[in-house]
Amino acid sequence: MNLMPLHNLIENKGFDLYQKGLESRFKAYQLEYKLVYCEPTKKTAMYMDFESEMQLGRITVWVSGECDMEVLDKTTGERVFDEVHHFKSEKEFFEEYPRLVVYMREATNA
Repeated sequence: MNLMPLHNLIENKGFDLYQKGLESRFKAYQLEYKLVYCEPTKKTAMYMDFESEMQLGRITVWVSGECDMEVLDKTTGERVFDEVHHFKSEKEFFEEYPRLVVYMREATNA
């Protein structure tokens, strides 16, 4: 069992390979987007912030595969989307994280 299944994605900044395409896609969805790699620790993380006219979203993922995804309504401060995952591979991460983006895109287009 790999204790750091997202090591390449986060500590080696492998997620950078996807940024140009993601930035243009998120812009088309009317989402502001920012990726931040946190300082290395025993359990290094990265987070992605998303902002639309109505919502704020954040995906925080650690090298261990733990991941928190949440969206807040800007007017009420209420958490309207909240998921916790534990990924065993990068493939699992790439399959699941778009759920937050789709949620925010659909709310923007409603």
